[in-house]
Amino acid sequence: MVSCLAAAAYIFKVDVWIEDDIINLETGESESKWVFDHTVNAYVFPYLDGGIRGAGTNERYTEYYWNDEFLRIKTSKELDKRWRNTNIRNKKTGKVIYQERLNGLPTVYNVSGSAPVVNPLTGNIDEWLSTMERAQIQS
Repeated sequence: MVSCLAAAAYIFKVDVWIEDDIINLETGESESKWVFDHTVNAYVFPYLDGGIRGAGTNERYTEYYWNDEFLRIKTSKELDKRWRNTNIRNKKTGKVIYQERLNGLPTVYNVSGSAPVVNPLTGNIDEWLSTMERAQIQS
């Protein structure tokens, strides 16, 4: 059970998508597609990897250019690694916080992992802290 103080900090809404396997009746092949499942209240903030930085990005220049974005998210329920999250928005205004620069669509994130945050006084799980990584395919 999340405490009232923690619940008040959940100032964002995040849409959770799950992968659904569908059998194509014409070919008999299994096809996967992402479908909307539910919305969670959350607190989202950039994950600053490799030291102190001004933004939640980690840029690497190698043979290819990589721009990896990581976020941490606090929720009252565990996020599964098989889920995708998108449409991270302010709960009151509905303004999308993280969106793609080229097309303006909400950024899609994969869940990298989730860990419980335990209340030291009660021993109960108050909330879950998860790490999300920007999905390579934004569709």
